[in-house]
Amino acid sequence: MILQEFEGTNVVSQFKRYFSLSILLLVIILASTGLLSIMVSALTGVCLLLLTGNLDLTTVYKKVNWQIFFLLAGMIPLGLAMNNTGTDMWISEQLLGFLSGRPNWVVTGTLFLVTMLMSGVVSNNATAIIMTPIAISVAQGLELDFKPFILGVMFAANFSFFTPVGYQTNTLIYGIGNYKFKHFLLIGGFLSLLLWVVATFLLTEML
Repeated sequence: MILQEFEGTNVVSQFKRYFSLSILLLVIILASTGLLSIMVSALTGVCLLLLTGNLDLTTVYKKVNWQIFFLLAGMIPLGLAMNNTGTDMWISEQLLGFLSGRPNWVVTGTLFLVTMLMSGVVSNNATAIIMTPIAISVAQGLELDFKPFILGVMFAANFSFFTPVGYQTNTLIYGIGNYKFKHFLLIGGFLSLLLWVVATFLLTEML
């Protein structure tokens, strides 16, 4: 059994607890109703917590896992490198050659799967940037409507739950929640598989 150091906690008043919960609900309401964007509403909540003394900057800096941010920042250049080296065009050619003459459900399912797998090792934004022109190229080559393909890329790039680096939220909770890679592979893999099957069916119906 691995023992971890317990740093202890400060006694927090009931008022501060309820006030912090109220700020959280306020942020959710502002973002969900569209009054403010998610980023602006979140920053507003943080500022309110700082001004009222419910949040300490020193504690915040200590809790931030800076390695995660460097990891996410490094994913974008990886996507740009694939674009600059022509890797994206090579993928497009390979997909077009494989999918020619295949049923529509195979076409949409393959494109969705490739995008989802790529998003598991590259950031979702970089994956979307790389796969969107590939999807359009494949659709044009097969003389199909490109809209379902773009939708497939959009959803697949955000459905990679099987690795801790597939999406920013996965990465952020990876260290904080003391998770292991196998947790994402088992639970997130099942969820990604289920979403892949459902999305393939729905996207095929659009063609």
